[in-house]
Amino acid sequence: MSFLIIFTFEAEAQKKKKPSKAEVYYTNGHEQINQGHHADAIPFLEKAIKADPTGNCGTNTKGKAHNDLGYAYYRSGDTIRAMQFYNEALRLN
Repeated sequence: MSFLIIFTFEAEAQKKKKPSKAEVYYTNGHEQINQGHHADAIPFLEKAIKADPTGNCGTNTKGKAHNDLGYAYYRSGDTIRAMQFYNEALRLN
């Protein structure tokens, strides 16, 4: 019975964990992409990568932020920068 109580308490503590800067920046950038504001997403995703160079940013996928940044650059018309970040996402993943 005590194991269940401790496990439940620890699970609740994990749910309430404050998100990291990388997670906050990534979430903001991802929201901009979802709204079709690709150019506005770029600074958020760049800050997310700066805070978490693996590009995980709370997604449990290395390079996820790099991939999304590549997409934002692509949709903004900068295919060269897009390819740089797509390639980095592949390298990390």
